[in-house]
Amino acid sequence: MNNMLKLIHLEWLKFNRHRGIRFAVILFALIFPAGFFAFRRIAEVNSNPMLNLLGLTEFPEIWNLHAYVNNWLAFFIFGFIGVQIIAVEFENKTFRQNIISGLTRIEFFKSKLLTVGIVSFIGTLVYLFWTIILGFVYSESGEMMLELDWWSVLGRVFLTNVGYMSIGIFFGFLFRKGSTAVFIYLLYGMFLENILRWWLHYKIAPNISMHFYPMNGLEDLTPMPMFSNFAKMNELGFDPFLSPGYAIASVLVYSTIFFLISYRLATRKDI
Repeated sequence: MNNMLKLIHLEWLKFNRHRGIRFAVILFALIFPAGFFAFRRIAEVNSNPMLNLLGLTEFPEIWNLHAYVNNWLAFFIFGFIGVQIIAVEFENKTFRQNIISGLTRIEFFKSKLLTVGIVSFIGTLVYLFWTIILGFVYSESGEMMLELDWWSVLGRVFLTNVGYMSIGIFFGFLFRKGSTAVFIYLLYGMFLENILRWWLHYKIAPNISMHFYPMNGLEDLTPMPMFSNFAKMNELGFDPFLSPGYAIASVLVYSTIFFLISYRLATRKDI
């Protein structure tokens, strides 16, 4: 326990004044209410009763709406933090200095896993805070809060945060330079994986297997509620989303792989 607290304290000393990370955390906390009010305004002027957008901003559907918002924020913000907590170590040569000062490579990697767990937990608390506050304010009855399996959604939100950070850490160890790692991370997440899935995999094997990619598994953990409602209305011939069980399994497998590769890079690569 003392060693764990020592590693957490060391991480805090390194990054509590990092402007990029501090800005990212503040942005994450503020976009939830900003995005909510923007979406609710759109819902208020939308007259299509089939969509029922306004219902998404109330209990119990607000759990799913905010989980979807969290997914987008986690991709950009937690992925960025994952890259930075590794790349900064190489750029500032603190990784080497820590090893010289007596920290083992395994302890160094443990400190990063602790950071991932703490940051992901804090992000989940932010999600929980804004969902409960805004849900109570804009729902007709707070009793509807528990009509959804919200513990399941909460677990998937936490797993989403961990998943994106695991990919960010992997790119951080792989490229070491923050700007390069962030660029490749965004390039892969926004373009390369979709090209692989839709321009290659879909032409070779047009079935559900094309959904089992790292970023897509994370996206399908918490899809947009109204998209999932129309999931069966497609021309693919199969469900366009992974089921929650498959999505969870996909993210757990890929996150484990990324952490294991990162561990190998941390313990074997030259510093």
